[in-house]
Amino acid sequence: MTEEAIKKFLYETCGYGRIEDFVRGNKDADTSLRKFLDGTILGTFGTRASPAMDYKTDGQGAAWRRRSISVPHIFSASELEEQIERGKNYLNNLYGEDILRPEIQERDFFLSNFTVFVGYTGSRVRDTMKKIHEGEFPEADYQFEIRGRFRGHVKDEDFYLFTEGSTSRSGGKLILASFNLSEEVVKYLNGISARYHHLMRGRESQSPQ
Repeated sequence: MTEEAIKKFLYETCGYGRIEDFVRGNKDADTSLRKFLDGTILGTFGTRASPAMDYKTDGQGAAWRRRSISVPHIFSASELEEQIERGKNYLNNLYGEDILRPEIQERDFFLSNFTVFVGYTGSRVRDTMKKIHEGEFPEADYQFEIRGRFRGHVKDEDFYLFTEGSTSRSGGKLILASFNLSEEVVKYLNGISARYHHLMRGRESQSPQ
């Protein structure tokens, strides 16, 4: 798999490119951020932080009061243990299975979130994953099953996209993306995330509680 395909996934499908447009002021004032992110994975994220902290400053306490969409920090595989200790227990033990840790350790970087696909049914998540597979990574292995809960992945040696969760619209759902990518690109994407959260923290601190 080429690095360009992974970059395109992160910029376009995940929505980091749209977030970059937002922090640069390229959003109409009468368009909500949620609407601006429509069609991206970030646009399906919840606003409340879970114990799975998404960026490095979340541990200072602001995460639990956040009202804006989270844009995940991309971590190196060497930071996995630290992230588990900070609350991302599902990366270590997902309902008694150690299935995510090996996938992360086989690649250089990862991002994850536990409040994704808000309002989606399991069938809608399946349709989203199938579209990603067929449109972006057709050579990768694709699996998806719904048995009470749903679980699915798109996988090859350089890229692993995993999702699992409740089939109900209101139930919790998680996402993990693990991939090989140049450090330069990851640093740039994390810069987008950092600028976004800095901007939103400033706005939220000025708004009524």
